[in-house]
Amino acid sequence: MTTTETETTEIETMMREHRIVLGALHHHKLEKGKSLLLDKPSGREICRRFLQNLPCHTPEGRKNATSDFECQYVHPDPKPLCERWQLYGTCARDNGKKCWYAHESLRTSRRFTIAFHTSTVFGLRLLERCAEIYGAENVTSAARERQESVSGCVVCVSCGDDDSSEKEEANNEAKVIKLIGKMKRNEPHGLSMCSRIYARDERTNEDQVVDFHGDGVEWRRILERVKERWYSNREEEKEENQEGENNGKRMKKKIRTVRIRCFPKEMEIEAYKALDRLIEEAIGDDDVYGLTGPGKGISARECDVALDAMLIRGRLHVSSWRITKELDQSINQALIDAENRRKDIRPLCRAFFKMEEAILRFRLSEFITSASMVVDVGCAPGGWIQALGDEMKGNSETGDDSGIIFAVDPARLGFKPPKTVEPPVNLVHLQKKIEESIDDIHDKLNGEKLSLVACDGNSSPMAVYRWVAPLLSMVDETKGALVLTMKNFVAGKRVFYEASEELAQKLKSEHQFEETYLVPLFSNSTEEMTLVAFRKKRTTTR
Repeated sequence: MTTTETETTEIETMMREHRIVLGALHHHKLEKGKSLLLDKPSGREICRRFLQNLPCHTPEGRKNATSDFECQYVHPDPKPLCERWQLYGTCARDNGKKCWYAHESLRTSRRFTIAFHTSTVFGLRLLERCAEIYGAENVTSAARERQESVSGCVVCVSCGDDDSSEKEEANNEAKVIKLIGKMKRNEPHGLSMCSRIYARDERTNEDQVVDFHGDGVEWRRILERVKERWYSNREEEKEENQEGENNGKRMKKKIRTVRIRCFPKEMEIEAYKALDRLIEEAIGDDDVYGLTGPGKGISARECDVALDAMLIRGRLHVSSWRITKELDQSINQALIDAENRRKDIRPLCRAFFKMEEAILRFRLSEFITSASMVVDVGCAPGGWIQALGDEMKGNSETGDDSGIIFAVDPARLGFKPPKTVEPPVNLVHLQKKIEESIDDIHDKLNGEKLSLVACDGNSSPMAVYRWVAPLLSMVDETKGALVLTMKNFVAGKRVFYEASEELAQKLKSEHQFEETYLVPLFSNSTEEMTLVAFRKKRTTTR
């Protein structure tokens, strides 16, 4: 196996591990009951009290008081590993209860530059998008907060530069801004689903191996290191003092306000408690501590220093960095802008964001111009129509405004200005079923071909296919696309995915669509999938 093949295999293995961590919990696949207590080499049962670090009992239930007593159960060395920990990087016994089994921490630190914090509802979607945007080799870690179907999770991304020289490390702020800017341009919808962005600076990063739920974190030592770096020996302090000495007086050191952010978030409580204790001890010594937390009129965004701590598979990654205006704008304002953007658009319905996201992600602009012929089947109340109209208006071909948006639905559309947005000027609403609209569409095309067929039918894959099948012969053979959203109503998710895959293959084999993508968009519900198909393969990647 060549070096390239080995690296590819390692990347695939790493991505597979990330998908398991962020995916659905499958506890039923793990061994249950008594089988968990079997020693695999010998096949004998493991001593339960040994697993709990308790003294053994005799079979009669009395405590062992003699040195010649031998437990009838196995005492394996080392202890067996926790299967849930190995799969998901967390353990179900995280509410103050100690797991009986061993939790193996990450042997080495996996470098990353930023980490996106979101819900496990969007975890897998964010993972796949990060792999597409930054490259799978740069998605170095993924973790979830706890063993619950819905919890917080992070996806960690590296800048892809292994050079750890001082010059490169000095540009860490630029790297963070660049990575976040790339996500903002390529996936604003995914960014709006993130609640935090953590940053890591290799110059100040420290790794600690701690208990899986955060016990044993040396917050005092961490805060002392932060104080040493940002209060005692800061270059800005030296410059201020030098300026003060030139004016005949010594400048007083400025206390630094530190913003602590942790993953999992529960760790922040202990961190701020440790900071409060250090401040109290300094006051008792008639001195001031160099750090303080937000409060007393100082918000988290007005702090001087950020301390980000992330616990991933028993290894705590800790970094501190100076909060600059540019970095704060990139990390915090980017999330606020992404969320506000969705509020400012005034969509007719939430379906608008599905089409807008599909247009951006799959670069459908070339199929939606002012000269394009587009059909939306099952369009009411008009969210997709609004997105298509906006794209046509912003993607005008000079001198050709002959494009038409065919809206096919017996129901009325929701365009009611001034309460809502204006309908597209080139909208043709066929207020009837698709079976009754084929001739009308054919006549209005006047020999031209459809560039895009869309359907957000709120139905099963094959039902959606039956609605759009009569239109597929009208799609341009060289430059045509298809966007469908299917929903799972009754069947299990596996059956739904298989039916969606079957539809994708059907489009290839029977309707000459050479390229198909089946993905859950960020704007899809948990029971929806979006299928995008192209008549011809495109040379550029997504």
